Amino acid sequence: MRKNGAGASLIRVIAPVVFLCSSGVSSAASLVVTTTADSGPGSLRSAISQADATSDAAISFSIPSSAASATGVVTISPVSALPILTGAGTVIDGTTQQIPAGTARNGQAVVINGSNAGVSSGLVVEAAHCLIKGLAISGFSAAGIELSGSSANNDTVQFCYLGTDPTGISAAPNGEWGIGVYDGAHNNVIGGNIISGNTQDGVLITDTSTSQNIFVSNLIGVDATGRKALPNGGAGVVFDNSATSNTIGVVSLRHAASATFKREFAVLEHLVAFEPAKMCCAVRARWEIKPVVRAFIAAVQADAPAHIDPRRLQAALAL
Repeated sequence: MRKNGAGASLIRVIAPVVFLCSSGVSSAASLVVTTTADSGPGSLRSAISQADATSDAAISFSIPSSAASATGVVTISPVSALPILTGAGTVIDGTTQQIPAGTARNGQAVVINGSNAGVSSGLVVEAAHCLIKGLAISGFSAAGIELSGSSANNDTVQFCYLGTDPTGISAAPNGEWGIGVYDGAHNNVIGGNIISGNTQDGVLITDTSTSQNIFVSNLIGVDATGRKALPNGGAGVVFDNSATSNTIGVVSLRHAASATFKREFAVLEHLVAFEPAKMCCAVRARWEIKPVVRAFIAAVQADAPAHIDPRRLQAALAL
């Protein structure tokens, strides 16, 4: 649940930055989701429960094409909260779901829709070294994904659509925020996601012990093209209750290669796993927001990928 405290700071940031991350998660148990049913053998619920009983479990998807939509998308609709992920090293990889022959992949192939799940969040992680990848998570009353508690450390959330349809073009909101990081979750990487269209904030980072979390390569408040605003109902990103030493924002690639940047962020070992493309990110939460926005606009104007219109990005900041 979201926590509000006196002196809470509000930061609105849109970060269409392009680091690509890889996970060093190894897998032992191999669990395959073969049905869109909410329970029983082959269900996502069953797979998570089995993963919680072990460590380093890898959950993949092989749901028959007969259960897919005309666009090749399969939708899992829980009727209650899914189990909390407590098994260290658990991988849930939606990119393993195959698209039916003759159907072009357009975004995510696996949707987890929580419109019938009651009061709940989509995936709640309370374990270390987990990877959540390649899912569209929408319709939950609370968050799409939660990283909660000090046990949630060194996790990665990668290439997920949180608050949009599986194409990343239209809103399919979660009732509160796209992703919440709190209660001491630390040293996590959230990269390459679309976090847009949610009813409240895109990202909530809260509590004093929640630290050293890195947000890179995310589109926040825009659609998959990066050209059209798809705002969250509140802020893009909220730092609340004195969350500290988290990293989010944008600088130009030239500055990222500088000695100043490397000295400032050398302690953030996660960056080693990232392959920088045209833009890259690093802004400390303690920085004032207006200079950050000015730096962001300047970086976009100087180094934006060809398909991104800097004027649209500037407008989408919507401070």
